[in-house]
Amino acid sequence: MSELQARKNVPVGCWTRFKRIIRGLWRTRQTEDTDSDPETHVKTTLRELLIYLVFITILCILTFGMTNSTMYYYTKVMRDLFVETTMENRNTFKDITTMKEFWMYTNGPLADGLYWEQYYNDKNVSDEDLGFIYFENKILGRPRIRQLRVKNDSCDVHDDFKTVIKECYAPYSPTAEDKDPLA
Repeated sequence: MSELQARKNVPVGCWTRFKRIIRGLWRTRQTEDTDSDPETHVKTTLRELLIYLVFITILCILTFGMTNSTMYYYTKVMRDLFVETTMENRNTFKDITTMKEFWMYTNGPLADGLYWEQYYNDKNVSDEDLGFIYFENKILGRPRIRQLRVKNDSCDVHDDFKTVIKECYAPYSPTAEDKDPLA
């Protein structure tokens, strides 16, 4: 009996079989010589396609399986509460252009949305229910407002308009951020 036949007759354990399966799956067109044998080329290509389809399936399950159908409605309700709520002057958060309107929004819709003191039936909220937004989401800690400012003259104004346009603020970017202390 030759040495090759003796190796074939040796019993193989589970771990060895598992390693062979993984090694077989790991073979690709880049690691195998598939140019000389068209059958090997087709098998390797089909194996790569199958592994890719399994990967895409697992990725889609993980990506879309973790979402909840109510998340859209939750986001819409929060947007309606904080962004679309009208202020005293009939403007929304998107329409704010002055500091007076910003503070009007902060003292009005923002504060009302963050701190619920009455239920929908006008009864006072109990102490254990204080600090919830829509009686569902608990606020942990204090809400904070962060200000990001942009430097004046951070955008380019054509020479013909420099006498008319005295202030020019570019959209926010880390390079245009104004970090000087407020006077």
